[in-house]
Amino acid sequence: MSLLDQARAFTYERQQLGRSGADPLAMLDDIVGVYSSHPSAPLTLRARIKDLAPPAFTRLDEERLAVRIAGPRGSIHLVSRACAGKIAGAFSSFEVHNRSAYKYFGIDEAQVPALQAKVLAAAAEPVAAGVLKQATGLEEGTNAIVGSLTRSGQLLRLAAPGLRSNALRYVRTESWLGAPLERDQPEAARAWLAERYLRAFGPAERDDFRWWSGFAAAEADAALAAIDTTDVGDGLLLRTEDVAAFEQARPVSPTAIDLIPKWDMLAMGYPAAGRARFLDRDNADRAYDHRGDSIAQILIGGVAQGAWTMKAAGKQLQFTLDYFERPTAKLRSAVEAEFTELAAFLGASGAVFR
Repeated sequence: MSLLDQARAFTYERQQLGRSGADPLAMLDDIVGVYSSHPSAPLTLRARIKDLAPPAFTRLDEERLAVRIAGPRGSIHLVSRACAGKIAGAFSSFEVHNRSAYKYFGIDEAQVPALQAKVLAAAAEPVAAGVLKQATGLEEGTNAIVGSLTRSGQLLRLAAPGLRSNALRYVRTESWLGAPLERDQPEAARAWLAERYLRAFGPAERDDFRWWSGFAAAEADAALAAIDTTDVGDGLLLRTEDVAAFEQARPVSPTAIDLIPKWDMLAMGYPAAGRARFLDRDNADRAYDHRGDSIAQILIGGVAQGAWTMKAAGKQLQFTLDYFERPTAKLRSAVEAEFTELAAFLGASGAVFR
């Protein structure tokens, strides 16, 4: 295989696509968490876990096995509780007050500590966002206060019961976990994160890790330098202990179908220049929006061959499929069968297509 094909095969295996994984909680550790929004979070895990049932996902929240905290690039990720201290330590420098938001909403920064205290007092138990707005007494701007607390780890987001709902609840971290969120030292945490990134997303260039993490170049390079890596060609770094497995990775089956959601970790794991292993450059504008966020994608043989969106249609889900090349009738039927299963996972009675 070419280096590109080898990278595709290895990354597909390490991402556990093809629903080759078995444990949702272990999966969060394996790919360094998932974007927390619904339905992206459950669908990211569904693409990787064999026979994932909705209760196996919701128990992550209900049993307090996972938490939603600031992760790569400061975005809120669902991560395992066991790794939360490392991830929080790695991204501690991202936790800054959103001064521009405070200014926009006319909030005096001197008032922020008191407003934060009111929010934390109101969130001793899980509450809806409206309760926090009442606590601050602000007509607008409560989200800026809440955002500062979720990024600092003092306040946690909790998912709504439904896999398609983003009706978030909030709770004080100390109340939910029984103690404040403890952080690892930033330097050691960043090195841990670099090792995890190469294990799940490698082989990768230095710029890939810098982009994915959002770290300053010096921080990212120091983190990578702390682990034992090998250049497998074209500047692609791999953990040295993974080189043998990389060389033995088997090609992705050309008939493998993977439905990955918006903000899937594979699609958000690399900058534009690093996506060749799963995306033809000519299709980039149909697979990513103008902000650089990934659109939900259809992978065939490990390569994006289409994009998709969905919306409710009564008790069914309606899927709009944008194939990059005209599919055969057999392939179209196979893809639609996968979407029908996905709709059932999300609690819909069926799937319709356009």
